Amino acid sequence: MQDVPMPYVKANQVGVIAVIILASLLKMPFLLILLWVVLITGAIFGSNLFMQVVKPFINVQGAETQARELYRFNTTLALLFLTLSILCIANGWIVAGNIFAWLLGVVMLVALSGYCIGCTIYYQFKQFKAKRK
Repeated sequence: MQDVPMPYVKANQVGVIAVIILASLLKMPFLLILLWVVLITGAIFGSNLFMQVVKPFINVQGAETQARELYRFNTTLALLFLTLSILCIANGWIVAGNIFAWLLGVVMLVALSGYCIGCTIYYQFKQFKAKRK
């Protein structure tokens, strides 16, 4: 399985943060549904709109990579938070929905800064599975 170049992962993170900020500032929660669609395509096909936009502008030859399995795990966590956000907003729980979206944005911002919370959760999950065997 091919790895995902880190510039594409970072483009994805920046895109998620930008859409969450726009959705919050403009009070347009439907943007979160569009973001969900973008992320689900990334989970299914391994590449999403944010990655495709930067692809012509970034040379990834020799760039650091992230394992595709880890990328999919992190994307699944992002989709979980985004789904919870959308469901809360759809049920009229605007504050709770915004909190889930903002938590996702903060986690993505922390990942851009160098610490991947999803990677830590993935590692702990793998450790748990290994101990069960």
